[in-house]
Amino acid sequence: VNNNNVTLVTITDAVNSRANCVLMNVRSIVNKADDLIVYLATFKPLLVFLTETWLDVSIPDSLYLGPYVKCYNCVRKDRSVGVGGGVCALINSELCCLPVDTPSNIELVAFDVQFYDTIYRFILCYRPPYYDVDSRKYFADVLMCLYDLCKVKYNIIIVGDFNLPYIDWSNFCTDVLYDEVHLPFVEFVCEHGFVQCVSA
Repeated sequence: VNNNNVTLVTITDAVNSRANCVLMNVRSIVNKADDLIVYLATFKPLLVFLTETWLDVSIPDSLYLGPYVKCYNCVRKDRSVGVGGGVCALINSELCCLPVDTPSNIELVAFDVQFYDTIYRFILCYRPPYYDVDSRKYFADVLMCLYDLCKVKYNIIIVGDFNLPYIDWSNFCTDVLYDEVHLPFVEFVCEHGFVQCVSA
């Protein structure tokens, strides 16, 4: 969350204390579709963020949403080559949601949601846990996209799995200076005034 004087509490207040958001690394949503459906029925979340969906274009949203396919708008980006990866955001259809265009080569989706008179941009991203030359190039593309998406004047919330275990969030720093991934992300976070909302 970037601190433009707004926190997740404001989101909760804006939707009558009913807002709940969840991030799940599912490692294939198809084989967990029943669990997802039970979660949706039980908690009725406004926003569900899924990483490592392992979906492809042949899999319709109805396969993992079942009877809830009309209750949620789905914004997803499947991995275009190989197996694994992918992200999917489920947005409760009660909300007015506007998807934002993102590059096709990045496992990242973005969308804007308005809660009363406040607009939020949500960004969901997955970065595989590799640090080779191709992975560094990929992350440079991710960062360029994030910089572009953060040019708006309203509140931004970034969720996902960046696989960056060597960031010290209490001090906004990293001891890993050589992989061209950790330090650029810390610099991006600090430059935009984001704060880490996950403590574990």
